[in-house]
Amino acid sequence: MTQNVTIKQVADYAGVSIGTVSRVINSNNTVGRDHAQRVQEAIKALGYRRNSAAQILGGRNRVGGARTGNIGVLFHGCKPQWRRYTMVSAYCDGIEHECAGQNYHAIVEMDYGLDYVRCVEDGKVDGLLVKSLGPLPDFVLEIAKRIPVIGLGMSMPDLPIHQVTPDNRVAGWSVTQSLWEKGHRRIGFLVANHHPMFITRWQGYDEFLRTHGRVNEQWVQWFTDPSDQRHMDLSKAPVDMSPSLLKMLALPEDQRPTAIIVSDDHTAVALLNKLISLDVKVPDQVSIVSFDNVVDICRSCRPTLSSYEIPLHQVGREATRLLLELIRNPQESSMPLTHNVPGKLFLRESVLEI
Repeated sequence: MTQNVTIKQVADYAGVSIGTVSRVINSNNTVGRDHAQRVQEAIKALGYRRNSAAQILGGRNRVGGARTGNIGVLFHGCKPQWRRYTMVSAYCDGIEHECAGQNYHAIVEMDYGLDYVRCVEDGKVDGLLVKSLGPLPDFVLEIAKRIPVIGLGMSMPDLPIHQVTPDNRVAGWSVTQSLWEKGHRRIGFLVANHHPMFITRWQGYDEFLRTHGRVNEQWVQWFTDPSDQRHMDLSKAPVDMSPSLLKMLALPEDQRPTAIIVSDDHTAVALLNKLISLDVKVPDQVSIVSFDNVVDICRSCRPTLSSYEIPLHQVGREATRLLLELIRNPQESSMPLTHNVPGKLFLRESVLEI
C-alpha cells in the first residue's frame, strides 16, 4: 500500500479536481456518478486513507482532543440552494485547495435558521471557518472559546476572532482611480442595495472622489432604502433600476456622468440592457465598470463588461491557511485582526478613454 497518499495525488490519478475528491470523501451528493466512481477507484488503487494514525497523533487542538484532520465551513444564513452560487463555490474551491495541500478536509454546512453547527457538536472538526450574511450569531462566538474560528469574507468591527476578507474599499477606490486615469471626471455609482459589501465598495469610490474634490451626490443612486432586506435572499427578483438611472441621465449634459460604476456584475448586465433600450451607447456615451468579474457574464455582454475581480478563491485559501496555523500553534494566537485580500481590475470594451 502506498504511504502518505495525498488528496492531490488522488485527484491527479482520477483526472478530476481536488474539490471533486474532497466532495466525494465527504459524501457530498453533488458529484456526478462517473466522477465519483473514478475517485473511488483512485482511492482504492493508491491506497489512500483519510485520518491516518500520523494525522491523528500529530498533535492536539487547543481544548486537548486528538486532531480530526477536518475543518468545518459554515455559511450562516444561507439556504441549501446557495451551494450553486458563485460566491459559495469560489470560497469552497479555495478552501478545499488549501486543505488538500495540507492533508486536511473541509466539511461544509449551510445554516438557515439553526443555532448550532453539526460537525462541531459531533466533534468532527479541529477549527471552523464561518461566513455570515448578517451579524455573527452568539453560538459561533461560543464555539470560538473551544476551537479556532476564522471569519470568512467578513469585516465586522470588534469581533473576538480573526477575519479574512476581500478588500472592497480598495476595490471601489481602484475602479474609480482607473476611470480617472482614463480621463473621466464625472463618475457615477449605481448601487443595487444596502448590503455591507456594496456599501464598502461605494465608500472606496466616495473617498477617492473626495480626495480629488469631485463629489456630487446626484451621481450616486441607490435602488433601495436601508430597510430593504431583499439582498439577503438571492431568489428575489432584482429591483427595478429605471427610476435611479433616469435621474442620473436627466442631469444636464455638462453634469451627466461619463462613466458609471455598478455595484455588481448582475446589476451591470441589467444596466446595459436598460441603456440599449434607451438608445444610450456604451462606451461611446458612457463607460461602465462593475465588480466580481464573473467571467462568463462579462465576456457574453456586448460590449464586453469591465469588472473588478473579487478574489474569493484566494480569500478561502488565506482563511484556511490562517485557521490551520492556529490549529497547529494555538499558543501563537494574536489579537484578532482583519486580513484584507486585494483583487484585480479587468478592463474590457465597456470603458472608453476620453
